[in-house]
Amino acid sequence: MTRKPLALALLVALAATEAMAQTPSPYASRRVGPAAELKEGEILVQARRSVTLPVERLEDAGTRQDDAVRMIYRMIDRDCGLLLETIAETCELASLSVTSSYADRTTMRIGAQPTTGASANFAMKVRLKAATGSAR
Repeated sequence: MTRKPLALALLVALAATEAMAQTPSPYASRRVGPAAELKEGEILVQARRSVTLPVERLEDAGTRQDDAVRMIYRMIDRDCGLLLETIAETCELASLSVTSSYADRTTMRIGAQPTTGASANFAMKVRLKAATGSAR
């Protein structure tokens, strides 16, 4: 007799689990961040860039790190320019994350030159050009 209530409880629990698994999450189709603001004809272009520069003297490390970050920003600007030349009618930076680093001789192999660098992950919101109808 004790098996019937246990079996019934397991059956109810299994049915409830199955029903919950079929209920779509309210978050499944909701976009967040830059993608949430996309309109008809717009896409999000994501990219990553990195730069590594040699450091001659320890005193120059901060300046070289600034140079690396500056180069990253110029690369991002050129990427937007390339999109405008090719497929985009408009281009705007939608998100950006930049990190920089320094590696000296104590963390590298003996005799290696210290380096500094920067890297960026970014996204550009692009409105695509209208199709011209001609093959290129």
